[in-house]
Amino acid sequence: MNHLCVNYNKLCKMSPKLLKALHPENQEYLSENRWPPVWYLKDFDYYDKCMSEREKEERAVFKRGVTGGGGGSGGGGCLCFSGGRGGSSRGSNTPEGGPLVGAPPGEEQGLAA
Repeated sequence: MNHLCVNYNKLCKMSPKLLKALHPENQEYLSENRWPPVWYLKDFDYYDKCMSEREKEERAVFKRGVTGGGGGSGGGGCLCFSGGRGGSSRGSNTPEGGPLVGAPPGEEQGLAA
């Protein structure tokens, strides 16, 4: 009986006539001890429905964001580097052709004695 309870859904799909031919007490036992229980199946269906609706909403929001609906600078996303390349003070304190790795003081650009 335990095997029938665990495989209740398969049994219902494959041979419903066999289930109806069982003794009423056995049918009652199977319906009470079936796996997965009815409440689980209902909750799982509700969860799937909610997740599919959420994915549709996220796709719609994503499509709107990609087509130009977000951000004042046109690209949306992170605004950390929105200043562009020109006028940045990063890296501009080394002269052209100067060393990128810190050399001992006085030895930069061939100033060593």
